[in-house]
Amino acid sequence: MYEYTTYLSEISGYEKPNLEETEKSLLYRIMNTYESSARRIASHLNVKRLSSQHKSQIPTMKRLQEYQFIKEVQQSSLFRDSRYYKLTTFGLFYIFSNTLNYSPQLLTDHRDSSILKALLFQYLQPNTIRQSTGRFYAIITQYLNDCCRITANGLSKFKPLNNIELGPIQLDYDLRQEAKVLGTKLTIMYNESNLLAGNPDITDENKRLSLYEQESTMKTILSRDGRFLEFLDMIYREFRETFSGF
Repeated sequence: MYEYTTYLSEISGYEKPNLEETEKSLLYRIMNTYESSARRIASHLNVKRLSSQHKSQIPTMKRLQEYQFIKEVQQSSLFRDSRYYKLTTFGLFYIFSNTLNYSPQLLTDHRDSSILKALLFQYLQPNTIRQSTGRFYAIITQYLNDCCRITANGLSKFKPLNNIELGPIQLDYDLRQEAKVLGTKLTIMYNESNLLAGNPDITDENKRLSLYEQESTMKTILSRDGRFLEFLDMIYREFRETFSGF
C-alpha cells in the first residue's frame, strides 16, 4: 500500500495565502485548461509574442509561482520554446480544500502527484474516476476536501510543537481512517437496495430508471477495479479481526 510519507513531507510547508480574485481566477483557468495545448497559457518567457491581455496576467502568474501553486513545464520539442503551467501539490491542495467543482480529468491527469497517489489512487484506479457518475464523483470530491481539512488541521496542531515524529504518524492514521470511511460509504451506496431507493425526490419513473441504470453501470465499474476490491478486502479483514472475540 502506498505510504503517505511523500505527500506529508511535500505539504508540510504549505501555508494558505489569501488569494486575490485575479489570482483565483487564473488558478482556476489553469485548472480547467491545462490539458489543452491549443488553449495553453503562454509562458512569460515569450513576452514579446503575448497579447496585452496575457501581458497583464504576468504579475499574477509570478505570484502563483511564488506561492508554489504552479510551475512551468517544458513542452515537447515540436513546440519550440513552448512552456505551459502545471499545478503543483500546493496548487492541488488549495483547489481540493476550497472547491468541489472540478472535472475528473483534473484528477486523472495529475494521478502521478504525491497528493493524489496518497489520497485517491492507491484505493481507486484512474479509469474508475474517469468513468465516474455525478453521484459517485460528488463523494470523491467531498472526500478529497475532507482529507485536505484533516491534513491542514493536523499540520496546524503539530507544527507549533515541532513534533516531527508524532505528527506524520497521527496524520497517517487519520487519513487512512477517512479512506476506510470512503470505502464503506461506497459499498453501502452501491448496495442493490440502496440503488433502488436512491433519489427519492425524483418522481418521474423514466428519470429514476435512467439514474438507476447509470449507477448500476458505476457499480459494475467499481466491481472491476482491482485496487478498490483489494482495499475493501483489507477493510473487511480488519473489521473481522477487531470483532472476532465478540
